[in-house]
Amino acid sequence: LCRPPLRLPMARRALKRPAGDGRWIPKESEEELSFEAFQQSWLPLPETDLDYYFSSYARLGIHEDMLKDEVRTGSYMEAIDSSQALFAGKTVLDVGSGTGILCLFAAQAGAAKVIGIERSDVAQKAAKIAEENGFGDVISYIQGKVEEVELP
Repeated sequence: LCRPPLRLPMARRALKRPAGDGRWIPKESEEELSFEAFQQSWLPLPETDLDYYFSSYARLGIHEDMLKDEVRTGSYMEAIDSSQALFAGKTVLDVGSGTGILCLFAAQAGAAKVIGIERSDVAQKAAKIAEENGFGDVISYIQGKVEEVELP
């Protein structure tokens, strides 16, 4: 199977690991940033742990880390790709879809319809990613908690 490469956004600003002196260095410049200044740029914590859990997935950095985990992402891709007969013409539901990488794999494997449910705001970005990869007519996203959303 020859498939086109997928285009996925990565965080625009990543930081190198701290040097021995505890300073963080932005990758796009050599400007030093103290840990305290870096920490001050974080968003304030939400009032509840549940809100924090879901809002933490709205930040692209956590998704970038998962996407860059080649063993994890590659294993999912291989499992779905090698099971195309199970996906062909079917409807697939991806709960906690994040940036939609598994939705993209399912669509590439021949799913007729893929529905991603994602609680965080990254659902809007996932819809754009699906569209940019030519699967906007196959993949749709519902933003909300799986316990509360209504499936089409």
